[in-house]
Amino acid sequence: MTIEDDRVAAVLAADRVLRRAVSTLLSADDPRTVVAAIERTVGSLRAANNDDGVVDSLVALAEVLANVQHADANRILVGLLDHAEPMVRGMAGESLMERMYERYAEVLRSIETAVGAGLGATALAEVPFLLAEVGEPGGLAFVKKLLSHADPDVAGAAVEAVGIFGDPSSLPSLESMVSDARTLTAEDEESGDSLTVGELAMEVVNHLRALRSGDRS
Repeated sequence: MTIEDDRVAAVLAADRVLRRAVSTLLSADDPRTVVAAIERTVGSLRAANNDDGVVDSLVALAEVLANVQHADANRILVGLLDHAEPMVRGMAGESLMERMYERYAEVLRSIETAVGAGLGATALAEVPFLLAEVGEPGGLAFVKKLLSHADPDVAGAAVEAVGIFGDPSSLPSLESMVSDARTLTAEDEESGDSLTVGELAMEVVNHLRALRSGDRS
């Protein structure tokens, strides 16, 4: 055997230990105790220096939260959507989507509660894409409320998500936005140029008009 064989074996052994530890944690009689322990740890990690170890730990906990059988797991994950590190936001989003497939109404209520409590723009810019990916009609209604958000990136995310939903009945809302001159943080993927909310809205308007024409043909 080579040293690489030994290292592969070590990785598999560590994975088995991790899986057993997660299984033991999730098997607690009262899931509220699991949520409380994870929330305390997340709070401590977020108060620490934002180094690679902290990010890795938050990513790991976000993954575990996907399988915690308590509604408060949603609240913690929604909070992690507001983290500065894309890796943390990404895993929190994946876990929320996984939960949506099993308990959609519960997760959406958690998101609505967080928004009412002042959820930050970083998280709000993630939410429309999660809802569009799952594709439930209730998600479209929520996303359309974000079209008028004061933050251009949140409004832009909502515009894109409406396009992903592919619902031509949203056209009037988008057509009213085509003159919005606010600049988005993200650049156009093809040209690399800056893009305004209005320009993005026009792209989605054209997309939905094409869908509507196809529906009528």
